[in-house]
Amino acid sequence: MNVKAIDIARALGISKSTVSLALNGKPGVKEQTRQEVLACKQRLEQNGVPHVDTIVGGTEKTKERQIKVVRVINGMKNILGAELNLWTDVHAVFEKQLREYGYSLGLMYADLREKDQSGLIAECNADDVAGVILFGTELKPEDVSVVERIKKPMVVYDAVIDSDKYPFVLIDNRQGVELAVNELLSKGNTDIWYLSNPMPMYNYLSRRRGFLEIMKNKGYGDVSHRIIDTGSSVDEVSHFMKSYLKKAKLPQAYIMESYHVSMGTVIAMQELGIEVPKDVSLIGIDTLPKFLTGGWNLTSVRVPHTERAYWTVQLLLKELEHPVREKCKLYTNCVFVNGETVQER
Repeated sequence: MNVKAIDIARALGISKSTVSLALNGKPGVKEQTRQEVLACKQRLEQNGVPHVDTIVGGTEKTKERQIKVVRVINGMKNILGAELNLWTDVHAVFEKQLREYGYSLGLMYADLREKDQSGLIAECNADDVAGVILFGTELKPEDVSVVERIKKPMVVYDAVIDSDKYPFVLIDNRQGVELAVNELLSKGNTDIWYLSNPMPMYNYLSRRRGFLEIMKNKGYGDVSHRIIDTGSSVDEVSHFMKSYLKKAKLPQAYIMESYHVSMGTVIAMQELGIEVPKDVSLIGIDTLPKFLTGGWNLTSVRVPHTERAYWTVQLLLKELEHPVREKCKLYTNCVFVNGETVQER
């Protein structure tokens, strides 16, 4: 299929000129961006670029012109700077695409720890709502009973629940962890430990499972003893790691499961005077700007947030046009980002 630069630009939330430079091997584009562009082009060629002009053409549903974006809250404590950047980028992709197809965007937060969710259900099922995007990073398995009360066409972003009623747009977490493991092994770091966030959320559980499978497949056997639960907030992680690192023997490398774990671990190591990567190599899942890592250029695995946002909207538009009985799970690939926190052993 002939994929245009504008299709890739929309998927990644970048300019058409940047895409053109990357595709043509021209200077002025970071290698990380070039790899993301090439990966996105391949995905679009494989899956096609949805054309949904008919949604806003012909007989228009004048009453149903709003897409409700529901941000689930379930107790995760976010890092202000990183979370705002992520949410702003994802929201911008949602809004830009939906506006192109004649929809307005309605935002709401849903605290699923509360027993009464009648307000959430009523808003999502309102007459002026055409469909729902469920921003489900913090969804838990037990939340399925609430989610299934939403009767409008819906796509779940960044989570999986036990339901066959909705499409899901996900991170290929196993592939992301494998990028980290392969980088460490290629530099001779074989004693790899894994610092986890204990909250029972899809991304964390699937990354942990991937780490165990990958290490076993590479001949290291059962490495479950190398997984350390650290905490679900930056403060919890830094407090735990300061205590843990005073007693534990440093391995050759740590993989940090989320940006919460990365930031808390970095704070602890800097306060204890641990030299990275001389004393221990570090790779974080999801990137962090330097102002949140004390100036360290953290080696990391970038999660494709804006690409997932693009596919979420495209799948919802397809659902609005022609609902399909068998709902898909669409996985987006992570990208390795070289930094300065991995050393050859």
